[in-house]
Amino acid sequence: MQKGNNITTIYSDIDSNYSHPKREEYLRFCANIKHFLGLKISAKEFTSLMKIKHINRHLLENGISNVAISVSGFESINVASIFVTLHLGCYNIIPLYLLSTGKKLCIPVTQRVYEQQVSIYKRTYEQFIKHSNADLKFVNIETASGFINLLRSVKNGYSILIYIDGNSGIGGMERKDQKLMKLNFFNSPIFIRKGVGFLSLKLGLDIVPVYTNLTEDLKTYNLSFMPSISHHKFETEEQITAAIWQVFKNPIFHNLEQWEPWLYTDSYYIQTEDVKKTVNDYIFNSERFAPIIKDNNFYFYDNVLNKFIRMKEAIFRFLVQASETSQIIKGEELNTNVSPFIKSQLISMHLLKQ
Repeated sequence: MQKGNNITTIYSDIDSNYSHPKREEYLRFCANIKHFLGLKISAKEFTSLMKIKHINRHLLENGISNVAISVSGFESINVASIFVTLHLGCYNIIPLYLLSTGKKLCIPVTQRVYEQQVSIYKRTYEQFIKHSNADLKFVNIETASGFINLLRSVKNGYSILIYIDGNSGIGGMERKDQKLMKLNFFNSPIFIRKGVGFLSLKLGLDIVPVYTNLTEDLKTYNLSFMPSISHHKFETEEQITAAIWQVFKNPIFHNLEQWEPWLYTDSYYIQTEDVKKTVNDYIFNSERFAPIIKDNNFYFYDNVLNKFIRMKEAIFRFLVQASETSQIIKGEELNTNVSPFIKSQLISMHLLKQ
């Protein structure tokens, strides 16, 4: 497996190398944490996440052996349940552990995941089904028979394992349809899928939240089972879904750099921006925009709207120089370097501010 020091080297210049192949992910990672938590994140935290992603990928593609797992809160559950988890830490060990305890697991996935990744998961995890009662199956939940297959599995003693925060599992956030609900997440409104709540009520199953995190040396995998959420206490799928996300707030916050969805949570939230008046003298808005070069094209990444603004190279270089020197751009200088139309565009897009 690639050493951690090598990964550190790969990302060592991501703050200053505008052409870095992972710079877009880095900018999105920083912008999303700032949006939800108001925290400024450095390349160090992003590098930590990349190390953990690499470990997850290695475990999935090459199998798991000699893994040190520290388990807390687990109780033997003799009835089918819904295990709900996050893409936090080395989340690929969760099916491994549940199978090792003799659980029969059914994992609902989307059509894309079923076609592209299920064979890899099967190859990795089925070799660890050593307990006589353990079994693993995947159900394409997007087919007409998906729910029926889940129901049949539950009647046959299978528990369900669901990752609630994936960009395909709860993805499609652009669709504001009846499958999504609005939720305040760290005091910011987001749209999330409520399918877990629906399954809990329809199948009559309690929910067991579980998550993983790694120790600082990346050698020990902590696996934490949290108190069950009884479906009897709730009347609607929205209430159950909100309760699940509330339970997971602390694990996310205390393992900030280990939560993979920071790379795409901008697809969850409702985007707004403030309109400010223009002035004669300006500075480049470096708090909101960061330069990035992709495929020999020049952009500024907007960490409020999570989008790219393409620029002519000359304007890009002019603004980057202003940003790196923190210089005030006089109105006369701006008029010399850009046309009145471009000037108005830079101001209206908030690239320039007082």
